[in-house]
Amino acid sequence: MASFLSTLHDAGYRGVSSVESGALGGAAHLINFKLHDAGYRGESSVESGALGGAAHLINFKASDTVAGTSLLRKYYHLKTVGGISSRSSEHSTVITWGKEREVDSHRHLLQTYPEGDVGCVCDSYDIWRCLEEDWCGELRDLVLQRGSKGGCIYLRPDSGDPKVVILKCLEILGKTYGTETNTKGYKMLPPYLRITCSEGITHKALWSTLEHLKNHNWSTANTYFGAGAALLQKINRDTQKCAYKVSYVEVGGQGVDVYKQPVTDSGKNSKRGRLSLHHHHHGLYTTQQAGKGDSTKVRVYMNIYLAAGSTLEHLKNHNWSTANTYFGAGAALLQKINRDTQKCAYKVSYVEVGGQGVDVYKQPVTDSGKNSKRGRLSLHHHHHGLYTTQQAGKGDSTKDLLVPVFENGELLMDYTLQDIQERAQTVPNDFDVIRFLEEDRGY
Repeated sequence: MASFLSTLHDAGYRGVSSVESGALGGAAHLINFKLHDAGYRGESSVESGALGGAAHLINFKASDTVAGTSLLRKYYHLKTVGGISSRSSEHSTVITWGKEREVDSHRHLLQTYPEGDVGCVCDSYDIWRCLEEDWCGELRDLVLQRGSKGGCIYLRPDSGDPKVVILKCLEILGKTYGTETNTKGYKMLPPYLRITCSEGITHKALWSTLEHLKNHNWSTANTYFGAGAALLQKINRDTQKCAYKVSYVEVGGQGVDVYKQPVTDSGKNSKRGRLSLHHHHHGLYTTQQAGKGDSTKVRVYMNIYLAAGSTLEHLKNHNWSTANTYFGAGAALLQKINRDTQKCAYKVSYVEVGGQGVDVYKQPVTDSGKNSKRGRLSLHHHHHGLYTTQQAGKGDSTKDLLVPVFENGELLMDYTLQDIQERAQTVPNDFDVIRFLEEDRGY
């Protein structure tokens, strides 16, 4: 189910990219690499990362989720890697140099890997200063040298409103490095410079960002995107603004407090220095930064309790003991994007008892939304692009797209990744992606 929902989620991104491909201007083949899976570190487990990562690779070919490729190699006959990546910096590798030496961190990356493609995160502190003074100033010759060898630098803003931040980045770089006009009449940076953004890239954010660029006469081919943990799970590290960040390093035997402090989003400021967690008599926990805490009062473990609060209160208010009740939680215990989000679940619809076929279904009076389909089912694809399910054996078996895959312990169909990618290819009539984005799907 996780892989199915991730595929559906990904198809939305793919659909947006396809709709907006007109502004690519002869570079439509780049759509396969337009969305990068950067969500592995934010998933709930290696397994969920593998399922979601593999599903992402049906629609795109850019990924840092190694577990996705591992799953495809094990079960879908993949011989090489499913997704590709490039050498890139990360906030911790930049801020370890310190705020005053940010430009040195970028120079080090360029000189360590003098050819090919590299990605550089630029928003650790002040992205506008970084672009104008570093990339359009001190590092300009290194940028041009790489371009002369056919390489490309992907500059990465990672905070703030994507459409606003990306457009300003393009305008700054365009003034220094110049622009060209593609076959569709949109502006392009030189081929050795591109922008890649991984901050808050939902379906709607992607759509509005690409529209914003087009409206300002910039080709969408200038930009690439990444999606983090929310590519598979909506309840992730960003939900509670909680993430593991480096705060202290030792360089040459000297301790250095490190942190990020992007001007585009103060909510992404990270803690600095040696940290300690203190528990106060009134029950609150506080984190002391920069080595200022009392090491004798550090709490290493703490207990967290969850309760079905409103339900228990309701029972108490009606004079019922809560000891009468026990609770269970389904998919939403871990992920908000689950089978209930799309009202999609596997249910039995037909059985044979004593040689007789029986149509089976559920139809709870307390929730009609949980009614299930009944009988032998068939899936039909219509000329206008819609799919419909025929119930109770009423479908046309010659047009049925459903095939037996597993029966009585035997695997009947053994698909490869290429088979699945070909079946997943969308065409404009398959679904109205704009309507999909306009509806409130809770993303």
